[in-house]
Amino acid sequence: MIEELGADFLAKHKINIGNVRLAYRDYKANFLNQEIKKLREYLNGFLLKFQDGILNDIHTKKNRKIHILVINLDIEIPLCLAGRGNFQVANNSEIKDIDTILNVLPYPNKTFIVAAVLSKNKSELDFYIDRFSNSLEAVNMVESWMIHGSDHWFIKPSVWDKIQRQFKNEMINDIYDFSKNIGHKYRYSIFNDIKRDFLAIADKSNKKNINPAMRKILKEERKKFTD
Repeated sequence: MIEELGADFLAKHKINIGNVRLAYRDYKANFLNQEIKKLREYLNGFLLKFQDGILNDIHTKKNRKIHILVINLDIEIPLCLAGRGNFQVANNSEIKDIDTILNVLPYPNKTFIVAAVLSKNKSELDFYIDRFSNSLEAVNMVESWMIHGSDHWFIKPSVWDKIQRQFKNEMINDIYDFSKNIGHKYRYSIFNDIKRDFLAIADKSNKKNINPAMRKILKEERKKFTD
C-alpha cells in the first residue's frame, strides 16, 4: 500500500520532525576552488619574483635581474600572445621548473617571439630555445605556448575558422591538461597554411641537403594538419 507523504501521514504514524537541514556538497566545485586557490598563490609568487627583477632593471637601466631573449622570425604568425608558461630541465637527479614570461608580437612579414626568465635561469632558457632552432620549429614552439602555456592569446579569425570543429574542441580541452608544459611539442597544427609553406619549400629542395633529424620533423608535421 502506498500512502501520500504529507502532514496527515506524519500525524497518523506519530512522526515528529524538528529542524531539518539538508547539506549538499559539490565535490567538483570544491576541487575547482582548491585548484583556483593554488593557482592564485602560485601567480602571486610568480608576479612578485618578476616584479622585483623588472623594477630593479628599470631603475638601474641594466638587464641584471631579468634575462630576455628575442627571436625575430621572418614570417608573420597571425597571433598575439602575452602570459606565462613554464618548462622543466633535468639538473643531475633534480628536476628544475623554470617560470617564463611569454610574448608573441606579429608585424607585417615578421614576428617577434619574446621569452624572459630570472637571470639565474639564463642558461636554461638558452637551452630551451636551442631546441627550436629553425623557423618551422619556432612556429611549433608558439603553438605549444598557446596550449601548454598561456591561454591569453588572440588569433586571426580566418585561421581559426579553417580548423575543423573536432580539432577545435580538442585544442580547447588540451588547454586544461596541466600535465604538460611549454617543453612539450603540441600534437596538432594550428597554423596549417604556414606549415604547408614550409613543407612545400622542403619538397622542392634537394633531399640530400636535409639532415635526418629535419626529415623526421617534416614527416611528423604532415600528420598534424587540422583543416
